[in-house]
Amino acid sequence: MHPMPTKSLKSQTSASIACLTDTGHVRKSNHDAFIVIDLTEAESMGSSGEFITCPIGEHGLLLAIADGIGGASAGDIASQMATEQLARELVVAPKKKPVSEWLRKGIKAANHAIRNASQANPEYQGMGATITAAIITDGQVVVGQVGDSRAYLIREGQINQVTKDPSLVRMALDPGQITEQKAAHFRFRNVILHALGAEDEVEPELSSVRLARGDHLLLCSDGLSNKVGNVEMYELVLASESLSDACDWLVGLANGRGGEDNITVIVACFDGKELPAVQEVAAGYTR
Repeated sequence: MHPMPTKSLKSQTSASIACLTDTGHVRKSNHDAFIVIDLTEAESMGSSGEFITCPIGEHGLLLAIADGIGGASAGDIASQMATEQLARELVVAPKKKPVSEWLRKGIKAANHAIRNASQANPEYQGMGATITAAIITDGQVVVGQVGDSRAYLIREGQINQVTKDPSLVRMALDPGQITEQKAAHFRFRNVILHALGAEDEVEPELSSVRLARGDHLLLCSDGLSNKVGNVEMYELVLASESLSDACDWLVGLANGRGGEDNITVIVACFDGKELPAVQEVAAGYTR
């Protein structure tokens, strides 16, 4: 009898994912976009309201959310272009290079696509988008970000924001000029400093986190993060019977508090005996 082949970490780690996007109560159209892609099979998965469970293949899994800049011309086109161009770039990326380099180049390509379309079409002039994208592979998540869509890691009793908002309010928070409580009511809290399509070149913020069994990754547009606090996100995700219920509760809470913006959320949970236990993973993030 021949021994069974040993599968790699990439094929034995699995993800359960739920996604939901909502127009909200005020805006007439949805300028958010999201995408879930199996980068090994070059296959798109997961529509709004859907729950999926899948193995993480050799080249990993992509989760991404883009948000057309508040009210700007063709924001819906920009967000869709951002996610689709990023996915195209990552599917054909040379996999021998570091994951962070795939992601960096993919986001820069999305910026070029939006910038070129904006300059070539008068009806698209001024369009732009934020993006937060995560590649999950080799037992880690690598996050790339331009703008204020966010990524959070939920792990055993705590929630931590992986991304860092490039905004005027963040510039005031970092040196301690204002408190988190005051930031919620800061006059310019929605002013972001970087966006896809705004300039010829953009440099994404990159972060990486080593995953543990049972970790949750939450990606969202600011339609959620402006209405629901970090601790509330943590409590709703862990208290919900399913990831789909968690998405429903989160979007419902944001809408219940006004729903002035589009709201999009992706929640993923990771499992697999090859992932280390939480106790084995060193705390903190690398940037």
